[in-house]
Amino acid sequence: FPVTINSCVIGAEIDAELLRNGGERHYDIDGKLVNYPSNYNPETSTYSGVWDGTFNFGYCNNPAWVLYDIATNPRYGLNIPPAYLDKWYLYKLAKYCDELVPNGFGGTEKRFEFNGTLKRAEDAYKVLQQIASMMRAIVFYGAGALLVSYSSCSIINIKRKHKV
Repeated sequence: FPVTINSCVIGAEIDAELLRNGGERHYDIDGKLVNYPSNYNPETSTYSGVWDGTFNFGYCNNPAWVLYDIATNPRYGLNIPPAYLDKWYLYKLAKYCDELVPNGFGGTEKRFEFNGTLKRAEDAYKVLQQIASMMRAIVFYGAGALLVSYSSCSIINIKRKHKV
């Protein structure tokens, strides 16, 4: 079995006497390494200072940077040159994704995160649309570039003074 740079091989040698039903295996993986802003800490989802436009490379589950990776990657993505994407707008979207919102159980959680897997080959543009939709966003071509637009609607609680 040839192993390449784009493969992952996991093996375990266990005595069959210890496993009556064959056993189950579960793996906790971080996932694909992507580019993310140099002033961003993906472990704490925090930003420090002003972003200078440069990237770090590592694990990040922010869907805006997963989208950027699939758009720009030459092997499995659309191979769009980074100059044809508005990374500053994606930065704004990424910060929106990382905002803490109530989780319904008295705590908070990030608004959006990507903890999915891409298991089969699909049209890369369709995958971009699916990832964008999980952030209330759309991806489209315009003015010779790949553009992203998102809705950051807020829930407003209106209290009435009079009965209607």
